[in-house]
Amino acid sequence: MRIMIVGCGDLGQYLGQRLAEQGHQVWGARRQVALLPEAIQPFYWDLPAPPPESLPEIDYLIYAVAADGRSPADYQRAYRDGVAAVLAALGDQLSTLKRFFLVSSTGVYHQQAGESVTEASPALPRSFSGQLILEGEALLAQAECASTCVRLSGLYGPGRERLLRQARAGQHPPAEPLYWSNRIHRDDAAAAIQHLMDLDAQSQQIEDLYLVSDTCSVPMQEVISWLGEQLGVPPQTLGALPGEGQGKQIQSQLLASTGFQWRYPSYREGYAALLSTVTAEH
Repeated sequence: MRIMIVGCGDLGQYLGQRLAEQGHQVWGARRQVALLPEAIQPFYWDLPAPPPESLPEIDYLIYAVAADGRSPADYQRAYRDGVAAVLAALGDQLSTLKRFFLVSSTGVYHQQAGESVTEASPALPRSFSGQLILEGEALLAQAECASTCVRLSGLYGPGRERLLRQARAGQHPPAEPLYWSNRIHRDDAAAAIQHLMDLDAQSQQIEDLYLVSDTCSVPMQEVISWLGEQLGVPPQTLGALPGEGQGKQIQSQLLASTGFQWRYPSYREGYAALLSTVTAEH
């Protein structure tokens, strides 16, 4: 298959290499094309500006652009204006494209009282980031092509080690109230997108929305405690966790129903692999 990954950063590169290893032709669109691995063909694109050349003929497009910063303008460029620019650049290819995959975020959900959240749950974001991400999803839904939004929970893995740093510093949140936390390892996030694409390529029906998180939504307190134990660092209780409420519990049963199998079904397997890599490097 011919696949373009727009916003080919850490997640996109890992996914692109997996796809290339299977014999697919993969283009990676980004500003710094020199950073792309050899297996991915470079395509310079400074979104949300139009591309400097016509897009190659492709079967699938994966939009995995992340905001450059935390301002409303950054999120508008990445999620609303960027999606609009890609749809415009596709032009006549919209009618022949097999499917457009948009990498989105569970940050579009407003629930903060520990609720279980599924694809059927309402998304009424209060934050500008969630609102702008949802606007990008809406633009895609109106386009004349098949599309699927993949809402990822907290992405972690190589180079995404915030909780490890927090645990290493002994920074432990207070025992109460519990704050629910949701994660997905980068490798599983890429594998889930590839799995859904493979199903679609085999003419199996897939939905227009999937939540992608691991199978174990647990309180942040448990994750930090476990990491501290692995690192041998005694906890020092901090003040309240940032943000409002007690978080939410992201459910990925719809993804599981497609036959997807997690390599890292919980934070234990995922962080154990990450800890072994970090330890080896040091």
